[in-house]
Amino acid sequence: MDSKLINIGGHGLGDCILSLQISYLLKQKNIPHINLISTRQSVFEPLYSIFHSEFDLYKIDERYSHNNAIISDESLKKQLEDQYSSNNITYNVPDLLYRNPLALDYKKYDLNISLIKKTRSLVKHFPNKQKMIYCGLCSTTEGYIYYNIPILLKQLAEFLPDYTIYFPLVKAWDKPIDNLGNFDVNFPPNVLIDNNPSFCDSLEYLKKSCYGIFTCNGPSHIAYQMGIPRLILDPQFNKIPWMSRWKEDYEECIDINTQYTDLVNLIVTNIKNPETTLIDRKKMLELIKSGNTNWKDIFYFKY
Repeated sequence: MDSKLINIGGHGLGDCILSLQISYLLKQKNIPHINLISTRQSVFEPLYSIFHSEFDLYKIDERYSHNNAIISDESLKKQLEDQYSSNNITYNVPDLLYRNPLALDYKKYDLNISLIKKTRSLVKHFPNKQKMIYCGLCSTTEGYIYYNIPILLKQLAEFLPDYTIYFPLVKAWDKPIDNLGNFDVNFPPNVLIDNNPSFCDSLEYLKKSCYGIFTCNGPSHIAYQMGIPRLILDPQFNKIPWMSRWKEDYEECIDINTQYTDLVNLIVTNIKNPETTLIDRKKMLELIKSGNTNWKDIFYFKY
């Protein structure tokens, strides 16, 4: 059989992106491979809409990744080997890190897991950012909803009147999304509440955004790939397995239970003083609370 590498990603949007980070690095090394995505259509559609400019993506049946069946079911593996005339298969999803029998042999390709996890693959494709802040705070996962989204949006808009505060008010993603709060609020005119957009439509706004606020969800991982500075309201804050599996840059994370007044101060500081996005968000919040905010002194450069 031909030894062309079959690179398989699966599960949800964030999971699939790991396989594309691998693909991006393989391309830099001119290593022939094919990208197969084993997931449901509702995941593949936004994944394709964003990443097709950089990658050739081919959807395969969800059964290959369901319960990671490709690892344990030899018949499924054999089907792919026969279909693509190669027995060189790698399967990578964050939950399995690099410890499953089909995990990428990264040393063989002179890579390392830190490099793979931190790779940004889409920076060159979406330039020309606008004064827009994408608030991707919807999630179907229990415990992943910020406690007061409406007041956070309102306060941000008041402190940043020159910026559009975009919030996709998503009411369902595979299952209903509840507990987003009361949106019967007199928002400033620069708040854009997008009522129940499709995922792909909301991502059109993400492409134009210069900053993003997220819980740990699909849009947050896409924003990272685009090189958009982020604030992650992290439901799994300081938990090592989640840090290693899901956080491309843990310095952008803060506890999801942080008060909205602190979040607003932190976000406004990041926007008005871009050099502060280079610092751990937790450390930045400590500096802000201490009143030590003379950024010209803090970010002193010796000439």
